[in-house]
Amino acid sequence: MTISNKLLVLMLFVSCNTHLSDQDYASYVKDSNKGLRKAITVEQMIYDVQYLPERMILLQEHQTAAAAKQRTEQLKHTMWFAISLKCLHSSVNPLKNNVSGIEEYNDRLDYFLNHARDDISLDYGGKKIYPMSYHFENNYGLTSNETIMVGFEIADEKSKQDATLVFEDRVFRNGIVKAFFSADKLIKANKI
Repeated sequence: MTISNKLLVLMLFVSCNTHLSDQDYASYVKDSNKGLRKAITVEQMIYDVQYLPERMILLQEHQTAAAAKQRTEQLKHTMWFAISLKCLHSSVNPLKNNVSGIEEYNDRLDYFLNHARDDISLDYGGKKIYPMSYHFENNYGLTSNETIMVGFEIADEKSKQDATLVFEDRVFRNGIVKAFFSADKLIKANKI
């Protein structure tokens, strides 16, 4: 076997061991033991914070090859997270849980639609970064959870430093919720 053939076999071996299938990759990212998903319980609320690497976003959006190339360019220098809110001991939607009436429900909805963005930040590389993109996925109380999608513009093309997502929840008054993501876990998620 020539040196070039040995090199080719080595490259194929390394490639096979570092790239997961789409299904395995999605499972890896969602696995809380891999460090990319943090479930934080405060009082009667669970804050499930999921880091969404570029590949995961492309998988969720079911991009065609041409669209994926353009979308990849758009995702450079960004970090994305999904923040899911759920009641700890109840299947009731958190916006409806323990409300005194329609006015309180509407106040909660207004906060998440229009104001929660101001209470979310990312500590990354020693800097406090505010969202460049924010979307509250209003499901009209039909499920037991609510989800916020939030994106941050960062200096790195890929996530290379420790990151802490910070959310001061003013509706449920649970104080400041922090989800820490180590640089090595973020780097690995962008390589496999």
